[in-house]
Amino acid sequence: MVWYEGLTDEQRPIVGCDSEKSIRLLAGPGTGKTKCLIHRVAYLEEEKLAKNQDIVVITFTRAAAHEIRERLIKELKLSEEDLPSVRTLHSYALAMMMKRPIYNDIKRPLRIADDYEEKKIIIRELAKMLNMNFRGVKKLLEEYNAAWNTLSIDNPDWRETNRNIEFEKKLKILRQFYSFTLRGELPYKFKDMLEGEPIIAREIAPLYLLVDEYQDLNRCDQAVIYALAEAGSRVFVAGDDDQSIYVSLRHANPEGIRRFPERFKPCESFKIELCRRCPRQVIDIANKLISNDRDREEKKLKSQPDAPEGNIRVLNFTGQRREAIGIANICQGLHAHYGYKWSDILILLSRKNLGNLIAEELDKSEIPFVNIENKKPLDDEAVRLSYSELRLLSDEYDALALRTWLDLQAGMGNSAVEALRDLCSENSIALIEGARGVASGEYNLPRFRSKIVSAWRRLAERLEVLKGVQEDLLTLIELLFGIKPEGKSAMAEIYKFLTRLIQEKTIENVDDLIAMLQTTEFDLEPTDEGLENVVRIMTMHKAKGLEAPVVIVPGLENDLMPGSEDIETVNEKRRLLYVSITRSKEVLILTHCTYRSGRGAYMGAGGGEIQKKRSDFLKEMGFNYSTLADDKNTKDFRDTGKWF
Repeated sequence: MVWYEGLTDEQRPIVGCDSEKSIRLLAGPGTGKTKCLIHRVAYLEEEKLAKNQDIVVITFTRAAAHEIRERLIKELKLSEEDLPSVRTLHSYALAMMMKRPIYNDIKRPLRIADDYEEKKIIIRELAKMLNMNFRGVKKLLEEYNAAWNTLSIDNPDWRETNRNIEFEKKLKILRQFYSFTLRGELPYKFKDMLEGEPIIAREIAPLYLLVDEYQDLNRCDQAVIYALAEAGSRVFVAGDDDQSIYVSLRHANPEGIRRFPERFKPCESFKIELCRRCPRQVIDIANKLISNDRDREEKKLKSQPDAPEGNIRVLNFTGQRREAIGIANICQGLHAHYGYKWSDILILLSRKNLGNLIAEELDKSEIPFVNIENKKPLDDEAVRLSYSELRLLSDEYDALALRTWLDLQAGMGNSAVEALRDLCSENSIALIEGARGVASGEYNLPRFRSKIVSAWRRLAERLEVLKGVQEDLLTLIELLFGIKPEGKSAMAEIYKFLTRLIQEKTIENVDDLIAMLQTTEFDLEPTDEGLENVVRIMTMHKAKGLEAPVVIVPGLENDLMPGSEDIETVNEKRRLLYVSITRSKEVLILTHCTYRSGRGAYMGAGGGEIQKKRSDFLKEMGFNYSTLADDKNTKDFRDTGKWF
């Protein structure tokens, strides 16, 4: 395929621009940002500017990396052999450091502690060592990770005033015993290696580096991109500061894309403003809303000449039950009288708890729906037990996996595991050596010996069985994750997920299995499978990258949106709402309540106050008035399709 086929007049000069300069592409929602990125790969290869091994594409999530690889194959007809490296920054940093072990202090074999292990092992042990409660230690660990992400750790003043030396000492003890690395450290250590070893940096730096969703990277991530550019990479970044919605969650730095031309020189900057998704009315209110962010890069979404006008409704309900009933009635009316499929309807929540009553009323109305949450299948204890066995199959000295496996044994008890842990520390031995030693009688732990011996024998027998089938991956995952999976349990989902990857030959050995499951942001991404005829309910963050003919956004009250008076939080919540409303292709329904009772009164900044004020964001969008909505007029719409 010729690289410029299928591109608009606005996109073509961007994709084929000067390859010697750094490039910044600011692309609003629905403008074809990802399309430009994948056609840029085709341009570089077809114009003989680079071979596939000279190109690296960095994405924000594993799912985005998978999508780009699939689109390169399907849309541009690239073969597997012609694909560039497409991966997340964590994955890329890890691969580069593992090839050059003498230039970094990452422990080998590399073991990254995941969320479950941080919560169940690291934080709990730190709390005991520091004589603090769980919440206090969790906050300390979050601050410690934030220091890497934001580069605060490089600031001498921060190190002088904010470092908690006692915390770091205890964390070091745990690191030595469990041999783990914290996720937030990887990009920072990669940055250090690139900056401190310029010759190595030149060897690593790809000729062309393409970065998607640059606004979602944190300061440390962006410093890595800069270090690679300094080492010779020609950088093409794509993103939109108006869609930076991970500042509070992941320390994203929207200033990075705003100031990109100042830092990456020489630089050419482009904007794509023609939205091919949204109707005119949605584009109009989206522009009004986001223009209130005074720090943003100036740009304005434009509608296509043939774009429909769209249909926007702002509805005021008395309380949360009436709102949920009304939304169910509206869904039925849209389905019965306007021909929308259930899967055409997307309900977006600022907080997942807002969806509970809505789901209840959809169920009462016999409307098929799915509540898509940020599933963490590795948090499920049955999955975690099998995952620990998989890790121990690969490395019997994986102390985090063994500790987890012991914790999950019925009847073992926390005291027995802690006694074994203390025994190992006192004798300077690995956890597995302690367990094996107690079982053989080499070490004495009389109070808990029978429990540990029994657990050790079960584990040894289990690993022996798994070793016998480890070359047959389908049989291996059947033994680990396929034992009577029921319905949509985490075990069933993960079994299905891994089976597909094995059949596609994405996974070829045990280490591939582990690598896939330990991905930093591992999350069973929602697919179209099983969603053909259901209303989708999800958080606003989860909806990024999606679109739907009908979008419904409930809970637009000040306590929830923005839920704060802090200017940075207000700006981020405004961007989150901007992203949400621009998912709509035809109909947009915004709702708010005058009263929220019970737990609803405490949501966001509610503080127990029952009476609610509609979100100021509605006025920013130009809605000075809301339409009163109640059981009668929403039922009339359900029955007749006549708007009120």
